[in-house]
Amino acid sequence: MEHRITPEWINSLKENEIFVFGCRNSGRHFDGASNFALKHFGAVMGQREGRQGQSFAIPTIGGTIGLNEIRRSVDTFTKYAAEHPELHFLVTPVGCGGGCCKVWEIAPMFRKASKLSNVSLPQDFWIEIDKGRIAEVKQKQAVMFDALLDVVSKFFGELRFMRLRTMSPTRLYRELVSRDCHTISLSEQMEGVDFYDAAITGSWNARYLINHSTQCAYIVKDNKKRVG
Repeated sequence: MEHRITPEWINSLKENEIFVFGCRNSGRHFDGASNFALKHFGAVMGQREGRQGQSFAIPTIGGTIGLNEIRRSVDTFTKYAAEHPELHFLVTPVGCGGGCCKVWEIAPMFRKASKLSNVSLPQDFWIEIDKGRIAEVKQKQAVMFDALLDVVSKFFGELRFMRLRTMSPTRLYRELVSRDCHTISLSEQMEGVDFYDAAITGSWNARYLINHSTQCAYIVKDNKKRVG
């Protein structure tokens, strides 16, 4: 994605550009970017939010304003920007100066806005948004990898049981007694066996019957609970 970066210093605007700034909840644009917008870009004293002249206010400080309120205002801005593709919005680091918020708190609020071709964001906002996107990609890859691993595990599990099914009773007996199996005593010479190899078979439920007197073993049910 092409990053549209807001200049660090803006002293003039093109005809279609809108200066997006953070302000007090009271709408009193006494200092910082809000005061600059008041003097140069048509901001209105007392108007706390929304379009005013060639500027757009987002309240970020004062009263009971917190991150949830800021997020709602950013969503309002995003909706307005989406409805006015003829305008280009230059977002300043709203809330990260006098608002005392951190970039990592505010930048993700502009994720939807970052997808609009008519919105520019500060460089630091893009860095944080990209971090979030990278994390999402990694999470999706991890889920895909786990799913693939599950398929591979089941595939090799099927191969394991196909191999066991082809064994003679005496060969199957030697295979089972050589491995870590959970056994249940049925009589002096007979045992029920759960093949304890989930990492390979993908199941703990395979059941066998072994006869120590004849040194033979038989499949009772396989990993899909199919009767042998």
